[in-house]
Order: sequence, then C-alpha cells, then structure tokens
Amino acid sequence: MTGVSDKQRRSTFPTLSSVTARRQSDRAAVAADVVRLNAWLAWVREQGFEPERFIDYQRGLTIHGNTQNVSGAVGHVGAVCAFLDAVEEIGPDAIVDMHGAHVDADTRSPEQILDWIDAGGKVPKAALLKNGRAIAFPSDPDVAIFTTLDGKRYATAAEAHAAYDAVRRQPSLRRQRIHEFVVGEVKTATDPANLHERLALGSRETRDEVRTDRFLMMSVLTREVLRGGTGQQSGRTLENRDVERFSDVFNLHFAWGWDGGRTRHPEHWETFKARVKLWCGL
Repeated sequence: MTGVSDKQRRSTFPTLSSVTARRQSDRAAVAADVVRLNAWLAWVREQGFEPERFIDYQRGLTIHGNTQNVSGAVGHVGAVCAFLDAVEEIGPDAIVDMHGAHVDADTRSPEQILDWIDAGGKVPKAALLKNGRAIAFPSDPDVAIFTTLDGKRYATAAEAHAAYDAVRRQPSLRRQRIHEFVVGEVKTATDPANLHERLALGSRETRDEVRTDRFLMMSVLTREVLRGGTGQQSGRTLENRDVERFSDVFNLHFAWGWDGGRTRHPEHWETFKARVKLWCGL
C-alpha cells in the first residue's frame, strides 16, 4: 500500500522488503524501516489518498495484463490469417496439407476472432507447401518458414510442426536439422510506454544466431521502431537496437486487412505478399 514500485520499495524500505535482510538485520534496522514506513503511509494519507485503494489499483494492473494477453492472442490469429491468405492468393494450390484448420473466411474482425477463440477455436499450427517447405506458427517465434535438411520431405504438416518444435529452442541443433527461410514476431502493443519493452522480449536471438531473415509485424509502428537505433537513451525515446535485427517490418493492420486495409493500402499488402512469395519459394 506504499504506492511505490518493487524497485523503489527495495530501495526505500530495504530491510522490510526482504525476508533475508530481516533475518540478518538487528532490531534497530528493522525498527528504522518500520518508522519510515509509518511516516510514509501517514504522508500518503495527508495527501488525501487512502493506501487501501492501491489494492484495487493492483487488481487493475492484473486486468490490464490479462487484456494484453487477449489482444496478443487475437493479433496472433490475425497474423496467421495474413500469412495463409497471402499464400492462397499467390498460389491457390500451394498448400497441400494443414495441421489444424484455417479460420473461416467470414471470421476476420477482432470481435469475431475473440468469439471464435472463446468458443474453443484453435489456430492452425502449420501448413505444408507443395514444394516441401512448411509454415509453422509455434508462438515463439510466432511464424517460421523452413524445410528439412535431411533430404526427406515432410509427409504432413503435423510432422513438419513436430520437427520444428523439437529444435526451435536449440539454435545449434536447429541449424543441423532444418533450414529456416524466415522467422517472425507479431506484437500487438498499443501502449507507447511499453512498446519497446515488448519489442525487446520478442528478439531473443540475433539475426546472426538465426542466420535468416527476421520480420516484425506490429499494430503500432513508430518512427523509432522503423528506424531502430543504438539502444542508448535519447531524451524520452529509447532507440531500440533490437529493431536492426529485423529485415522487414510490417503493419499488422494492413496485412490482416479485416476492415479493408488491404484494399485501401494495396502497396503494403503487395509488399507483404512479395516477401511471403520469396520466403515460401512460390
């Protein structure tokens, strides 16, 4: 109920904030923290704010986090729709097998997709192309286009997905078993304050480690995201060097196109399709 962050609390009340510190400190150190805490809460009340309200505030933060999880799930489905729609436009017969079913063509808006998820809808895990390449949606990364290196074709999309899932967290083993043409991240952050943080979480491997194209699809594209930077603080803007790891940056809204974005901005959709065509070898 102090109204300060975890880091601030550890700095302001070092003894009370740590069980270990309390056990290792003498009574005087604990007492000093207690006096400081009581004075802090009295000051908060003097400002006209009841500390108990922070409990409701923390519940609100939990709701905010859950909301971001929902928007992320819906955005991921939108990205899957964008990829599969692009492949079907490039080559109607390009997909020979699916591990899971593509979202119905009439289910495209965020509201419809949320209802579809709530009703138990499952995002397709992979699609197998007639040339032997596979598109997987493993969530980390969000999209991967790859093929096997052992000379044998995948028999089904499910087999391709299982092969990728077995090595996706092991870069060295992955390079021995599969060849990746592209891996990509989908970010739905709409809050500028945490946009860069969420972007950094999506760049767990450098392009050198992946040794392939990396793309980024975001619902919000700021100048800093498009430009990248050094990672140093510059005024109020963090120029995120993680962006430099991405060879392509797309606006998720235009590629998803649920409200006509593809037709209103055809240049974005055509650019996206051109890259998908290259990565899929179509």
